[in-house]
Amino acid sequence: MGSIESARTRTVGGGEIYLAGHKPRMTGPEKHRRGIRAGTPNETPQSPDGPPLCAAVLAYNPDAGFTSRLARVLAEVPRCLIVDNSECPLGQGPAVEAARAVGADYIPNASNRGVAASINQSLAWARDQGMAWLLLLDQDTQLTDAGLLGPYRAALDAAGDDLAGIGLAKPHYARDPRPGAVETEQILTSGSLLRVETVAAAGGAWEELFVDGVDTELCLRLRARGLRLLAIHHPGLEHRIGTGRAVRVAGRTLFVTDHPPVRRYYGARNRILIARRHRLPFDWYLSLREDFVAPLFERRSFAKLRASVLGLWHGVRGRSGPAPPRLLPRSSGEPC
Repeated sequence: MGSIESARTRTVGGGEIYLAGHKPRMTGPEKHRRGIRAGTPNETPQSPDGPPLCAAVLAYNPDAGFTSRLARVLAEVPRCLIVDNSECPLGQGPAVEAARAVGADYIPNASNRGVAASINQSLAWARDQGMAWLLLLDQDTQLTDAGLLGPYRAALDAAGDDLAGIGLAKPHYARDPRPGAVETEQILTSGSLLRVETVAAAGGAWEELFVDGVDTELCLRLRARGLRLLAIHHPGLEHRIGTGRAVRVAGRTLFVTDHPPVRRYYGARNRILIARRHRLPFDWYLSLREDFVAPLFERRSFAKLRASVLGLWHGVRGRSGPAPPRLLPRSSGEPC
């Protein structure tokens, strides 16, 4: 797991935070090393109609529409952070340009440190701002309705101190279509509203997983502490999971994402790591479906099957952290 430390001195792993609204005078090499500095900690801004709430957007080479999506989010929360995993020089790239444009806080990692590390950086920042709740969003999360916080606030009003998080219920993974909040065993990272101190006390996200399964493992730990998770239906948020589509296989519906081979590696490996850590039986059916059947209906099937096999082997051996470099997609450098 990662550590949740003060974002004023350093974020998880040493990345520096840049807060909106303040640009110190820097010249020469120091200016280029630190990029923009986006401000100094200030008093806790209060969210309307409830406890202090902020948002963090996890970014990796975002597209041209990122700035407009970010502006809509920032219009509804008092503070918003971008954690930038883009492999761009400090102070460059679409994520930092979006931060400048809308006045968001910004953490430049200058490399892809993974979802788990980004979550921990976001928790550290939120705690430094005195926020009680943190809303995590992906860069492609689309706000389609002006009421971003309403469904979350409604769930919070009816919740107790044992509530650790609220997540989105979507048709392709939610079994209960009823309106309102319902108990759930797991919430996805994007669209999850986390109680900052509670999740930090649980150790934050397990950074060695890097990407896939981070939300699954965190939810297992939270529930093991006797904490509750809720799922809500939010008509104003849309989140794309890969280029997802449903296919029929042997009379059953299979949801395929067409993620790149490296994601198949992480998924196969991390399922084993999570099962071992929490002493759970390994789900062979899930592994067969996700690691070997789903890739057959996607592009680059053979590369994905090889990545799945390698992931399973590394999971058995207990290997964690970033994937082998040969699995990483080659960057053209265009986003920077």
